[in-house]
Amino acid sequence: MLLLLLSSAVLAGAKLDSLAARAGKCGVDDAVIAGVMRHAQEGAPAGQAAQSILDILIRSCEAGLPQAPFAGKVSEGLAKRVPLQRIVPILETRFKDYSFVRELLVREGTDSSGLQQDTAILGDALASGMTRQELEILFARLHRENPMDAVLGVQLYSYMFLAGLGKDACERVVAAGLEHDALNPDWLGFSRVVVLAKRKGLEDEAIARAAVQALSEKADVKRAMMLLGFTARPVLNSDE
Repeated sequence: MLLLLLSSAVLAGAKLDSLAARAGKCGVDDAVIAGVMRHAQEGAPAGQAAQSILDILIRSCEAGLPQAPFAGKVSEGLAKRVPLQRIVPILETRFKDYSFVRELLVREGTDSSGLQQDTAILGDALASGMTRQELEILFARLHRENPMDAVLGVQLYSYMFLAGLGKDACERVVAAGLEHDALNPDWLGFSRVVVLAKRKGLEDEAIARAAVQALSEKADVKRAMMLLGFTARPVLNSDE
């Protein structure tokens, strides 16, 4: 019996070493691999989970998915001493989400040069609370209206939604930005304004109205802040 257990442990160790080598060869972060290998020594369940984690990292790498979201989630879990077994389902969901996003982008004709970056952005949008169906419908519509700014539009939507703005209000703001060709990356900072406006007790309608007016004027976030009664510098630099 003891010999059988030892043989199983040797086989498991060999498989883990093989997966680690494959992950490193593909380009998975060495520090992440080392962390997973280190925690794999905490018992059989951890060793099996480590194999699953490395397998997902390899699959995501070979599929051409952005690696930062995966490596970041593993590193975060290891730093917080989360059992490897609990990290596995999180990575599986992330793999499915980012694979879905990549397929969506390819189907909509996204240029291959920006595919990884756009996959990361839209994958993060799913993490903000959007469902796959919501993201697919929104992105497809925005892409038809303005292919160049569709990803930025979804990103702004997800930021505002995560900050607490309702879905209808988020759509109004994004639609105004596209209609007036006024969106730019600086508008992603409007999510911080949303947070402070909510704390001030302002309703979604008032927040959206200020953003829509500023965008219709092709103005920046500071203009929307002024319309909401904020002074620009304290709001943008505030950690309150």
